[in-house]
Amino acid sequence: KEAFSLYDKEGLGKIKSKQLGTVVRACGRNPTQKEVAELIKEYDPQGTGSIDFKTFQRILARRKTKAENVEEVKEAFKIFDKEGNGFVSLSELRHALTTLGEALTTQEVDELLKDAQVDKEGNINYGMFV
Repeated sequence: KEAFSLYDKEGLGKIKSKQLGTVVRACGRNPTQKEVAELIKEYDPQGTGSIDFKTFQRILARRKTKAENVEEVKEAFKIFDKEGNGFVSLSELRHALTTLGEALTTQEVDELLKDAQVDKEGNINYGMFV
């Protein structure tokens, strides 16, 4: 509500559609420009140019489908797929998970990777893993 209110300059319970991406990001989400455009098209189909608070709440409450989440995770793995062959090095992945961003503990990484099938070169087929 606070983030929405910051952009509801006139206090009418609405923000401009073009501000949607900024407000959603202020709430901790990270949509792409394309995703924001799709949200505007879906939630402001008449092109009024505004999104009310109730609609904004529905946008934030919207959960991604499993297929969307799987594709996002695969895209993240591609960063570590240096050869573009669908495999990542287990040691590199372990290092990244314990040192980058919101680092996981060694125990958390062990739990996450316990079911990963590692080939003889020490790589994981991340498509199968995801």
